Amino acid sequence: RTLLETEVEDLKEIMGRADVKRITITRALSTPRESAYDTLLIDRGVRQGVFTGDYVGTGGALLGTVSAVYPETAQVTLFSAPGQELDVIIGELEVACTAMGRGSGNFEVTLPRGADVLVGDDVILRDFPDKIIGQVARVSEREEDTFMRVSFRLPINLTELLWLEVFDTQ
Repeated sequence: RTLLETEVEDLKEIMGRADVKRITITRALSTPRESAYDTLLIDRGVRQGVFTGDYVGTGGALLGTVSAVYPETAQVTLFSAPGQELDVIIGELEVACTAMGRGSGNFEVTLPRGADVLVGDDVILRDFPDKIIGQVARVSEREEDTFMRVSFRLPINLTELLWLEVFDTQ
């Protein structure tokens, strides 16, 4: 058993997940359609070991962080909430930048014109590199501008959220 525990910890470290202590499976009680803009409510709270700042995701994607915790429930603010800033990495060439939440699962990034970013590139959170937070949907680049705009969105349909994972990093 000790050998297996050591092997699991080694694999977590290799995959960049050594900081995750526990994963809690939870159900979405409300989606952004029913709750405040770009937030959702989950059915696990402080009594189940959920804490403010824990990451929340589903199906290999990260969606947001726990922003408020109650005894049996918690509120999650999506990364795409208006004004949210995220340090992200885009594509195989690992273009590091800051993404701005634009609401409803959408993000925008401003980069110097000619940056190596393509439609379809994966976008990952710099602090949690083994899960994606989106894929580039549009790159807008005009010859007269010195910057280009990159748009991407969360990789899931927010109205269909049911089961989620809470990643305990405390």
